Amino acid sequence: MVSFEKDTLGNVLATNSNTGLYKWDGVTLSWVILPSPRLTSIAVDRTDNTIYVGTDDVGFISINGSSITSYDICDCDFQSNWVKSLTVDQQGMLWMVTSEGMISFDGSNYTVYNDSTVGMQLETSEAIKIDPYNNKWIGTPGILIFNEAGVTVDTDKAPLPLVSNNMTIWPNPVTDILNVKSESVILQAEIFNTNGKLLSRTNIGAMQTTLPLTSLKSGVYILRITSLNGTRAMKFVVP
Repeated sequence: MVSFEKDTLGNVLATNSNTGLYKWDGVTLSWVILPSPRLTSIAVDRTDNTIYVGTDDVGFISINGSSITSYDICDCDFQSNWVKSLTVDQQGMLWMVTSEGMISFDGSNYTVYNDSTVGMQLETSEAIKIDPYNNKWIGTPGILIFNEAGVTVDTDKAPLPLVSNNMTIWPNPVTDILNVKSESVILQAEIFNTNGKLLSRTNIGAMQTTLPLTSLKSGVYILRITSLNGTRAMKFVVP
């Protein structure tokens, strides 16, 4: 067996690189007939229980109930249909790595990421996983970290960010511009009122930033910062 997953119905799914996909429902082990049995990886979209499997010869395959569809990644102008690894993010976007780069797929459209588009050696990728903060951790001869907010870290050239909760905001109280500084890369800044209503969301991609607050009325607000090290919330006051 190559890899295992459990779908949202509790079925255990197992891939084999020679014989395909198997499903165990707790009672019966069944073989799922697919366009190719040469599977490399498996992922489940937990928004609708769609199952995706990568292959080394026909791209990737989606399984939704009794509907089975094969997708040819040569449509991305790739020379090979070999999907080495795939995974699904929390929004249901499929991500996969191949011998020619990384691809995202929203169900209709492909986006290709490679050295020429993001400046990372994605052509050497072997595996991909997504953490709770939407960072793509990509196994290569080193480790690559990618986020659409603009964060790219090549750990073959630079060390992983230090784990630290140190984060500073100033001034507080604040009237117009709030400064934010972190010891790790800030991915996203969100502002909420005290009732929990989201007022703004900004993608950052840097260790320091400024947030304009001129639209906020006097009161107490919550700033939630998501960085490569996790999420932290802090209060600030607009007088």
